[in-house]
Amino acid sequence: MAHEPPRSSPVQKRGRVGLAPALQDAARGAGAVDGVARVVAQSLWQAKNYFGDLYRRWKARLGSAKAITAMAHKLARILWHLLKFKQPFNPEVFAAAEGKMKRQKLARLQTLATTLNYRLVPNQ
Repeated sequence: MAHEPPRSSPVQKRGRVGLAPALQDAARGAGAVDGVARVVAQSLWQAKNYFGDLYRRWKARLGSAKAITAMAHKLARILWHLLKFKQPFNPEVFAAAEGKMKRQKLARLQTLATTLNYRLVPNQ
């Protein structure tokens, strides 16, 4: 066995480099962006908007830990879309979903009120 001299330039394994792989990893739950997305998702319990309502529904159905993970994943996907297509965040995109959620909530309340022999009267 002959001794080989050390290489003058060692092989460098860089792995996946760039913004796209980093955001893909973040969407899968790896990296520093994941921690930020989780903190943001966890703070949504008090938000009075579409994301806050969505988080509270998921928390009631899935539990706190899974709701935070699901919300962090949703936020990472939204961030990915904004960066990929170089668009600013537009909250009006979620207006249709928010309107649908409010209509469903009102229908649930009306159904509950009728089962309890109450009638809902809108404020003037």
